[in-house]
Amino acid sequence: GHRPVTSCTHCRQHKIKCNASERFPSACSRCERMDLKCEIDPQFRPKKGSQIQSLRNDVDELRSKIEFLTRNESLISQVLKTSSPNALQQDQERLKAEHNNTHGGQPLIAKTHLQKEPVLLSNEARSNSTPLLNDSTTSKDTAPISTSAPNHPNTSVTEFNLGDVKIPLKKAIELHQRFTDNYLPYLPIMVSNDCIQLYQQSQLLFWTVMLTACLSDPEPTLYISLASLIKQLAIETCWIRTPRSTHIVQALLILGTWPLPNQKVLDDCSYRFVGLAKNLSLQLGLHRGKFISEFSRTQVALPDAEKWRTRTWLAVFFGEQFWSSNLGLPPSLQTDFLLESARIDQSLPKNFRCLLSLAIFQAKLVSVMGLSVTSPDGLMEPKNRAGALSILERELERLVFKLQVDDIVVEIYYLYVQLMVCCFAFLPETPSEDQTKYVTQSYLSATRIVTIMSKLTESRQLTEYPIYVRHAVTMAAFVLFRLHLTPYLLPKYVDSARQSILTVHRLFRNMLAAWKDVENDISRTATVLEKLNFVIITNPELFTETEGIIVRMRSHLTGSLFYDLVWNIHEARRRLLADAKNKEERGGAETPAAEDKTKYKKRPLPLPFYNQITKDDFTAITTTTPSGTTVTTLVPTDQAIFNAKATATAAGLSDPTEINGIPLAMLEATGSLSGKQVPNQGQSKLSKAKSQQQKLNTKTSSPPSSTQSAPRTQIKPKKQAKPRQRKDSSVSANQQVQQGSSSYSPSATATTGNNNSDTNSQDQSPSNSDVINNNTFIDSIFQQQGGANWMENGDDFLGWFDINMAPEF
Repeated sequence: GHRPVTSCTHCRQHKIKCNASERFPSACSRCERMDLKCEIDPQFRPKKGSQIQSLRNDVDELRSKIEFLTRNESLISQVLKTSSPNALQQDQERLKAEHNNTHGGQPLIAKTHLQKEPVLLSNEARSNSTPLLNDSTTSKDTAPISTSAPNHPNTSVTEFNLGDVKIPLKKAIELHQRFTDNYLPYLPIMVSNDCIQLYQQSQLLFWTVMLTACLSDPEPTLYISLASLIKQLAIETCWIRTPRSTHIVQALLILGTWPLPNQKVLDDCSYRFVGLAKNLSLQLGLHRGKFISEFSRTQVALPDAEKWRTRTWLAVFFGEQFWSSNLGLPPSLQTDFLLESARIDQSLPKNFRCLLSLAIFQAKLVSVMGLSVTSPDGLMEPKNRAGALSILERELERLVFKLQVDDIVVEIYYLYVQLMVCCFAFLPETPSEDQTKYVTQSYLSATRIVTIMSKLTESRQLTEYPIYVRHAVTMAAFVLFRLHLTPYLLPKYVDSARQSILTVHRLFRNMLAAWKDVENDISRTATVLEKLNFVIITNPELFTETEGIIVRMRSHLTGSLFYDLVWNIHEARRRLLADAKNKEERGGAETPAAEDKTKYKKRPLPLPFYNQITKDDFTAITTTTPSGTTVTTLVPTDQAIFNAKATATAAGLSDPTEINGIPLAMLEATGSLSGKQVPNQGQSKLSKAKSQQQKLNTKTSSPPSSTQSAPRTQIKPKKQAKPRQRKDSSVSANQQVQQGSSSYSPSATATTGNNNSDTNSQDQSPSNSDVINNNTFIDSIFQQQGGANWMENGDDFLGWFDINMAPEF
């Protein structure tokens, strides 16, 4: 009268579907996949009593044995070597031979499955008859039975696949070693000695390590191919599935420290990755150290588990504090027992312990200055800011003295925290006398950051450094840019500040040619600086006619400076378009506002930015002056000069006139061609400059003027006659831009030359004429850097402008 038994013993115990009767005499799918003995026994009855308690006892017994073996690993290894030195090697060779005989020597490929096929996944990658090694977390919905994971030794894996990206074992070993040597010291949250073992622990962590190590490659091909796939893999692993592993948290932290490519601030997934890592850590109990067993019993076992789980939690706190300050958002984590203990834990790497201590101070700084419940913007009352900041500043100095900082990366972060203190003083409505106290300090901290970073990039690529180092340089550049346009900065520091800004721009633009198109925080910072430089030309009153340093933004904490500068870019573009429209309506006549702008006598000078530089064509030579200012000179490479000569010859010219779009006259004036043998640079390049000016100025008729670009107190040009300089030189530049705005096109950039320059130069000696025309042409090029896409919709750095919101603006 009973229903016949058709399920095997194992499937009956777990109450899951079984196809043993259909596959008889073969084992059912589950037993075959898990390498279990499959049998149908109608008489089988589970043991009475508490099976859960029995399993607990078995697990506890296994754990105790593993801990015993781990503690005595070195002793056991020593005994084995003493008794039979070749026994272990012989056993490994025998196992390998048995495996090859069983499977015919067929290589094993470790393949990661994606539930939703990305664009990069080709049709050819779907059919693969080679045995596959899949992660234990892969569900039956994402991995077919034909690609199930056999229980094979690790030595047989020859290739790792993700989508259509294939990494041979040799390349994977190289990338794994590179990550542990060059990247892991900046984020010491894990230990890994073997890439295959790492893959078995967590596929997401493995591929994240591979991706990050690719940042050191001279070509970004593999990095770009992996980036979108890993982003999808992270989404599937963390949202579609249910992660229960510390390895997943570690992978998310690495992705937050070396972010994926992104164009706009809101497109960057790093903040969301760190937030997810925080939530997972809380759910897994990483914040409770040795009491983790109270949160989950199904976590992946880690050797020395408490140590690495605790370190992971400490890194979660640091990552959340950094990204909150980066975006100007309030942090949500507070200090706890583990964090307070880490401040004095000598077992932690010193640089990591110092970074944690600075992050704890960050949390206190933001809590005191920016999380007030008595003001709608969350800021402390303006009249009380100076007193509170003075106390916090002294506390920071005591902390750094106690930490004995001797690592330059930690010093960069300390200086970044100092800039945060200063930016709280620069917020709107702070009394001007209170802001002035922090101007010189912020200048010194920012220039020191630039100096340190220029030394660091001599040994490694900029992309290899973690985001908390790169963002400190970005913050320093923006602070210096704003300070050099305010009356608060002492005049003796203005030239040095401008030179430091140039150094940052050249460091960020002077990338390998293959990497220059990869969009990230580096390219975004360089683009913002170029746009800000153009604001100096078109609407300098946005900087010079406002009181204070941070004028309009107040709700982004210390990130308000960045948002304030971006607002100026949008406002300058809006005004330029409005002026062009009004001029068109008036039939070409200047608007009253444009006429008023010509009355200003003192105007800031634009910065001489080069946005066509790459490491293939230019070498950045950096020197530090006794006052601490870093001076960067771009020197063309021999190959670049050879290519320039070849291009000139092909164009029918006797001598080269430019290198990668930068005129030789400009390079010579900034000291870049000293010692380089470029024949007959004088007359040919000056005549070329004149002809270009005449062609570009046919549409404009402006009075004769000559502009002087950036101060050259740090970069020494060749000895020439003293160039002519006028107080209203930048007024002329602004007039030219305003006049050319209505007929602007990227292919024909307006310049600041004058139509009467040739006529006027006839009355002068040849040497003076050459100097004047040389400098005029150089200045016109400097002022147009970044202007090619000024009239395009390319200034949405934040991702604010959603296409669905466009009609509302």
